[in-house]
Amino acid sequence: MVFPQTMSFSRRFAKGGSLLMRVSFLFCVGEMNTLEGRETNDLTSSHNQSINFNPENVKGVRETDVIVKKGWYNARLLTPQNQVYRADHGEYQLYDNYDNEDKQSKIYLYHESVAQGKNSKSHARVAAPSLRSVSVDTSLRTPIQRRNQAKTTFIQYDKNGVRQEGADFQVDILNEYDQVNCDGGHLVDYKFSAQGSHTDAVNYVPQHYFYNRWLKEHLVKKTQGYLEIALYTPNPPQIKVKGEERYDPIPIGILLVTLSAQSIEAAYYFPNNKYNYRALQKDLEIKGKMAEQMVINFRLNQSLLQLLTPAIIYYSKTRGINFPSQLEHEAKGKDRMGNLVEGMGVLNSEDSEALISRLASNVFHEEEVDLATIFSPFCSAADNNPSNSEAIQAALDVLGKFLIEYGMKNVLKSEVVSTHSRIMFANIITDFIEAHHQVSEKAMDRIEKLFSGVYPSTLEELFKVRKGMTLTDLLYFGNLYNKLSSPHIHSAFFEGFKICEDMDLDDNLSNFISILKRVYRVVQTQELTEDQKQNLLDLLLDARDNIDYLVETEYPEEEFEDSLEFLKKSKKVITKWKKMPSLTKGTYQNSPNSYHSFRSADGYYQSRICRLGT
Repeated sequence: MVFPQTMSFSRRFAKGGSLLMRVSFLFCVGEMNTLEGRETNDLTSSHNQSINFNPENVKGVRETDVIVKKGWYNARLLTPQNQVYRADHGEYQLYDNYDNEDKQSKIYLYHESVAQGKNSKSHARVAAPSLRSVSVDTSLRTPIQRRNQAKTTFIQYDKNGVRQEGADFQVDILNEYDQVNCDGGHLVDYKFSAQGSHTDAVNYVPQHYFYNRWLKEHLVKKTQGYLEIALYTPNPPQIKVKGEERYDPIPIGILLVTLSAQSIEAAYYFPNNKYNYRALQKDLEIKGKMAEQMVINFRLNQSLLQLLTPAIIYYSKTRGINFPSQLEHEAKGKDRMGNLVEGMGVLNSEDSEALISRLASNVFHEEEVDLATIFSPFCSAADNNPSNSEAIQAALDVLGKFLIEYGMKNVLKSEVVSTHSRIMFANIITDFIEAHHQVSEKAMDRIEKLFSGVYPSTLEELFKVRKGMTLTDLLYFGNLYNKLSSPHIHSAFFEGFKICEDMDLDDNLSNFISILKRVYRVVQTQELTEDQKQNLLDLLLDARDNIDYLVETEYPEEEFEDSLEFLKKSKKVITKWKKMPSLTKGTYQNSPNSYHSFRSADGYYQSRICRLGT
């Protein structure tokens, strides 16, 4: 079980059930102290190979040719799929994980100066199946006034070329001026054009004319930079490009993030479907300063901005990982993940006090996203505009899914850096598998979709590097495989979950014993703390219990002869301890993100220890 450290946390989760107690504390409890109290050699690359980030030694990670220097900072970076940036003194280098099933995003830079190349200021464009986005530095200004261009908009759309039958959502074909409702919207706005962005067809997406002409214009003209992210559904409506045979997919919504002082200033989300902005203007009785008064109705709650943090590894060419910066970065990520995991496990979203948890709960249980969760408390777009309620709800459900999945994946990308982070991630998912009967079917389906690929590969890769783990991480890893080979998780292997479809108790037990054998070698030359003694003792005893269970379920006993012989030998380690740990009650940390508490009767542990020798 997870041991709550403060009364405020235990009150908060009191109604959430045992899974919430097991899982919701995973990041909130223990990890804050773990980063400070980690063993010294956990931060030494020679003792922990996986923490020394070398792309050539990390499976599936390849370097791209994207290196950005001038004008770039954390808030401007996007890592939409399995990408991660390596930051070294203001220089960001992008890496892609090619082993993931997702199609790879393609990064393209619009440089201010072609001659200066990668040393020039630039915008970046990202194209992926579910989004198209840009990161714009507004200090780049086009030298040619727009009125002097022969063609004011490079891409224009045909009002007679809208395909939306059977699409995920509907759009208006015409606006009140009897013009096509979709403008050819620049991602990199014309006034900030660089290296041909104005005449690059990929820089255009179909955008609601009201947003494109007034709302976006109002926001981008006064900011230091912005991110514009067009979000797509799997089967969007399409619109024909004038003069071409091509049809462009229409995004359901546009996320616009304004940047100031090298940080995120605010974020806005504008529906791009059958939303009637004129109706909102009328309902709110907005007349003067129309754009200024309209945009505030689409401003996101400030608490959600942390979900847009990109995946960054702080690195030094000469010293490897920059540990203070990286640990600070990962600590913030684990705060975010704490709220996300809580939402994954909450069976009744109303019980959660955290806004991000409520959003995560909505997304994982495929419920409608609460509009009050997304928008700032000062917004009135939803409350005072009932005629648009269906359109804005459809757009917000897609935004909620993007924010949660993007935020969660970026936190988990830290697994490239440290064994701790990887064990933590595997521990979280294992707890969900073990307690699957307490998780809604929809939530498990979402977990399956997100993690069925990365979870097994993480376990496999951790097992391969076990010889380089510290004693602390070895014990944590042993506790993880103790769960995976115990009777408590056995039923999950028969539920048809893809995430554990190749797992068997006997194979997991074999790995568990291999980890214990490594621990056995390490403790020959290293003195254990009281907590480590208690942890190791429990692991050895549980391994024997897990073998007994498998024999009872008709696995042949001779299959475990070597394991039993090892456990018999390991009893000698225990008998050599000058001081035994408490055998009646106690609490110790059994993973990077959880604690184990126990209480037993006199003689219980002694009798179990005796069985190790049989």
